[in-house]
Amino acid sequence: MNYKLSAKISGYSLILMAIIAAYTFGYLYPIFIGPFNVNLIDTILQKSFMYNLMVCGILIIILLDFILSYTLYVYFKTINKVIALTSSILRLTYTFIFIIATAYLIKNNIVEYQNDKFIIYNFQQFNFIWSCGLIVFGMHLFLLGYLMKLHNIIPKTLWIITLSGAISYIILHLLIVIFERNEFINIIEMVVVMPMIMSELGLAIWLISKS
Repeated sequence: MNYKLSAKISGYSLILMAIIAAYTFGYLYPIFIGPFNVNLIDTILQKSFMYNLMVCGILIIILLDFILSYTLYVYFKTINKVIALTSSILRLTYTFIFIIATAYLIKNNIVEYQNDKFIIYNFQQFNFIWSCGLIVFGMHLFLLGYLMKLHNIIPKTLWIITLSGAISYIILHLLIVIFERNEFINIIEMVVVMPMIMSELGLAIWLISKS
């Protein structure tokens, strides 16, 4: 794979991931774990298509993460091969953790559950394990931001946003893992959500425009 092709694939993969993640976690996920859902079993049974669609969305995101682990490495290895490889390994590590987390959501559909406690436990495990993975993702993002800085051509604003997003991911999800989600952590999330969202989107747009 050449330099320009890796840039194009990385850019479009990041954009596609952002769209799927927004629909999956912004719309579908709250249907099943929202504050007004008092009967999870009935909700999953009645809206099984939407639940399966949510899981499919997550699986596509996982596939895109595998692709990005390689294409971003190819693009940045000419800047610093060791850092690019380390960044790629961190993203792969995050992706495997994400797979383990997602297995708990799949269990809600393939195991004959008894009550809501079983389903709630699986959602809790998904959230906890995914948060652990997002700490690793933040480390990957930090190295990616550093590679963007070393690149010289990439605008300063973009790598600063990426580094800010990386620090936000690490701090937020460390707090979630240690203290569990609470009102204070929700406030912190509202503050740091924009750099987290924009951390890879800016790079995606730049890669597409330059490829």
